[in-house]
Amino acid sequence: MQEAKWYKNTNDIIKCNLCSHYCVIKDNSQGVCKVRYRKGDKLYTKVYGRGLSIAIDPIEKKPLYHFLPNTKILSLGTPGCNFHCDFCQNFQLSQYANFWDDSIIAPEQIIFYAKQQNLRSIAYTYNEPTIFGEYLYDVSKLAHTNKIKNVIVSNGYFAKETREELLQFINAANIDLKSLDKKFYSKIVGGNLQKVLENLIWIKRDTKIWLEITFLIIPTLNDSLEEFKNFASWIVDNIGPTTPIHINAFHPDYKLNNLPHTPEYTLKQAKEIFQKYNIKYIYLGNIYSDKEKNTYCPACNTLLIRRDFYKIENKLSNNYCPNCNNFIDGIF
Repeated sequence: MQEAKWYKNTNDIIKCNLCSHYCVIKDNSQGVCKVRYRKGDKLYTKVYGRGLSIAIDPIEKKPLYHFLPNTKILSLGTPGCNFHCDFCQNFQLSQYANFWDDSIIAPEQIIFYAKQQNLRSIAYTYNEPTIFGEYLYDVSKLAHTNKIKNVIVSNGYFAKETREELLQFINAANIDLKSLDKKFYSKIVGGNLQKVLENLIWIKRDTKIWLEITFLIIPTLNDSLEEFKNFASWIVDNIGPTTPIHINAFHPDYKLNNLPHTPEYTLKQAKEIFQKYNIKYIYLGNIYSDKEKNTYCPACNTLLIRRDFYKIENKLSNNYCPNCNNFIDGIF
């Protein structure tokens, strides 16, 4: 184990300041994430460089559609998570702090591999990257030094006190905004919705991090028309209509095996409502229709980026539509 970076010890009360749970951890105990562990008067991380899931993916798989399209990205994660989503699709990794071996993959090894494979970016994903913050920080700092971009796929629950330092080398983020219902977050996810919303506003307004949002629609839980209207309204009012939104279909998993797949027409209902709120870039995921994954010019409807599974055809000239010269938001 390695000593944690973000915690306070006040009169033998140890408080973790890495995420918005702010766990107060007793001796020989762990936080909500199962990987921040107190021993004596110190807090440790159990996952620094350990138990990694690592792969090379298309960046579109994150999903990121407006950040370095048609490139490959090195993806890595560890066990553990600070949420307990009943619908988690990576629950074998996120909900159990298991370690498959004792090997440590140093940040230098990650960078060496990324450069060896000519990869332009690294994604911290699979589980919640906040909970392996020390490792995230060290790898992303070294990547930045080597001119490699950094991406987080996150639930957005980082602590206000540490987020600026933790994410200072991050270039892009896809944040799962799971609902606009406080009870949904409390019961189904295990978190505080307001903390996530505050972090989304911070990313958009106070950082240079490119932001995209994923909204997973789950039948009977967050699939009402009222939910879609509230969601779209909040996006427009707080982080702007040019933020790309990925509306994804749910499939039964983990503790919600009793619920059906999300019908495609429900996703299209949500898209229609989002369009009425003038959201510019809307994508439907976990469905077969490739047309719903393409990027069109919001001004003239010209097809700009065709996505056939992960085969990409990009017609953009920098950030401008070749037909009408309209500016297209993103880092292309």
